[in-house]
Amino acid sequence: MPKREMMILICIYLKRLQMMGIEVQLRDEKLKAKEEGEDLAQEMAELRYDWNLRLKENEGKVLLMFVVFQMLEVPFMRTW
Repeated sequence: MPKREMMILICIYLKRLQMMGIEVQLRDEKLKAKEEGEDLAQEMAELRYDWNLRLKENEGKVLLMFVVFQMLEVPFMRTW
């Protein structure tokens, strides 16, 4: 095999190795992004649960304030 053809084959082989490395990196980045997305989704779900829990805890207080203000004939909320 002539030297020129050998060099071309070596270059092709090296480019294929380089492409395989890039594919592995891409796969790793996709996996990392997927894991980060799942972590964020979990964190959002926990925050939503906590928010709803706090709303339910304060629901009775707000209702009581509304009733008291109605009895005292005081506007419950002002709009500025």
